[in-house]
Parts: sequence; structure tokens; C-alpha cells
Amino acid sequence: PHGVPSGGDWALERMGALFFEGTEMLTVSNCTFERLDGNGIMLSGYNRNATLADNDFSWTGSTAMAAWGRTDELSDGGIHGLDGTTGDYPRYTLVTGNLVRETGIYEKQSSAWFQAKTAQTTISHNVIFNLARAGININDGFGGGTEIYDNLIFNTCRESSDHGPINSWDRQPYLTTVRTGQASLIPDFNIAHNNFIVSNYGGVKSIDNDDGSIFWNHNHNLVIYGWGMKNGIGCGGHKSYNNVVLYADIGYRGHTNFKGHEEYRDQIYNETWLFGNGTHDYLQEGSGCKVTEHGIPESYVPPNSHDNTLYSSAGNNKVLITCGKDKYSIQEWQSKTHLESGTEVIDKLPSNDQLMDMGRKLLNM
Repeated sequence: PHGVPSGGDWALERMGALFFEGTEMLTVSNCTFERLDGNGIMLSGYNRNATLADNDFSWTGSTAMAAWGRTDELSDGGIHGLDGTTGDYPRYTLVTGNLVRETGIYEKQSSAWFQAKTAQTTISHNVIFNLARAGININDGFGGGTEIYDNLIFNTCRESSDHGPINSWDRQPYLTTVRTGQASLIPDFNIAHNNFIVSNYGGVKSIDNDDGSIFWNHNHNLVIYGWGMKNGIGCGGHKSYNNVVLYADIGYRGHTNFKGHEEYRDQIYNETWLFGNGTHDYLQEGSGCKVTEHGIPESYVPPNSHDNTLYSSAGNNKVLITCGKDKYSIQEWQSKTHLESGTEVIDKLPSNDQLMDMGRKLLNM
């Protein structure tokens, strides 16, 4: 049963202490999963409207909860592997109120929640901490429509790095009917909002949309440390707004927004990012970025970033934009490119009381 579910980095076993396939309206609640050698719960293939609620997972050898659908990867040389229209996958799963800690005792590529070839999952009100790898891992884009909100996630990636507390990949397209009811290679947006994320240990990339991850919406998240936003070798399609990132290392890191697909430009606005001492990159633009005497060339499509508030105790000239091999202050960038309208750097940090107030308002506390 060991296999590679989809285009993400992870492989896992299609098994669990509780294994379900072909279910509708399943509920697993108020159970304790402790010191298991492998996965806790596996939703395999067709499952609809499953609820995994108020369970306690600790010291699991691998992933606490996983959902893994099926497509035909074998017939005709595997040419049907992208076809998800058969519906043989978990859909409308609710993962809520679970306490997950100390996962990945044996398998380091593990998480509190893992999904592959799965769509429209709701992941909310979970407390997730002390993990070997990511807290939540979305292994592919598939049909999209997953919503992640009101979770507390910290102490992730304690035995790994180059990752985030919430991680995603999307290296191959899938044909599904999830977004509109009609077969399409374009997935619905995945949304992460109102989460409290501490990007410590190796999980510095907060919401790590890696290697082709597109169609993600991040809003109203409170992030401590790490990165504000990552678009890893994607083609845009990200929206990030109204997030608060405190003591950030990097604001935004993006690789590619393709010419001819401006409607999928990354959108970054109304963000509040606080940088500590020293020099920090507010935006890191990829190797294709350059500024000429006439501004940004038409061949390069920068993110649509504007109206962001940046705090820096080191001063205005210590918050920079990296464009290819060159660095610019916010004021220089605005002058040369006419981008970043409304974005400002404030060289006095908010008080602790003000920071606490920001967090409470954001999380509706």
C-alpha cells in the first residue's frame, strides 16, 4: 500500500489505524490515538461528508489524519492519471476541533492533516504543534475548494526545514468538476484565513505555496516570525490581504508571474508586516526581474502589491525590494517603477499592547 499519491514530495502508506473507503456521512469523534506506528485515520478513495472531530492524536509514527483519492494511473500508459472526474476521492470532509501533537516519530514526511487527490475539505479549530514536518500538507491542487481557518499551529518542522506550518504543492494539473460542475483543469481557490501561525523551528515559510501551487487566498491570518507570503515557482493566482506578520524575516518571495496571464497576477494588499532589527527584504522578486531607465520591462509581470503597512525599527532604508540582483528601498522602487502605491514604511514599532490588540481583532478574540 506504500505509494506516491500525486505531484507533491510525499509518499505514504494507504492505511491507518482506522481505514475508510466508500463511506458517506462518516463521523469519527472523541477518540484518542496514541503511540501508533503509522497513520491514525485514512480516508481512501470515495468518501463524502466525513467528519473527524474532537479527537486527540499524540506520538503517532506517521500522519495523524490523511485523505487520498484515486485516479487511473495505469491504463494506456498512465495517460488518464490526471482525470479526476470519476469522483473516486474524498470530498466535503470536515476536520475540526482535533488536538494533534508529537507526530512523525518514524516517518518524517508526515503531518497532522495530509490530503492528495482530495477536494473541498474544511479544516478548522484544530490545535497542532510539536511535529516533525508540516502541520497541514496539501499535496496537490486537484479540484481545490479547501478552507483552512481558526487553527492554532506552532512548533512545526522540528526535524526538517524548507517548509511551512501549512504547505502545498501543485506540480501537475487535474481534470475535475469541482469548481463549476463542468470538467476543467482550473481548480477552485484554496483559502487559509484567521489562523494563528507561529513559524518557528524549520517551518519558517508560514503558508508555503511551493512548486507550482496556484489559486490560493490568504487573508486575516496572524503569523509570528518567518515569511509573509511565498509563491514558489508558480504562475501567480495568489491573493494575500489583511494579514498581520510580526517579526518577519521576508515579506513576499515570488518566482514567476507569466506574461499573458496578468489576470492571475499575485495580489498583495492591506498587509501589515513588522520587521525587527537589521535589513529585511519586503519583496524578493525572481531572476527575471529588472528595472531599466524606463521602469519595469513589459516582459516582466510583477505582483500587484499596494497599500501595505511595513514597520521597521531599523528605518526606511532597511526594508528593501530585491529585483534580480539589485536591491531598492521602498521609496526608490516607487520612484523608478511607479509600483507599490500606498505602501509605507513606519520606522517606529507598535507597542506590545498595540500588537496584542492587532492579534485579537484579527482572530476575533
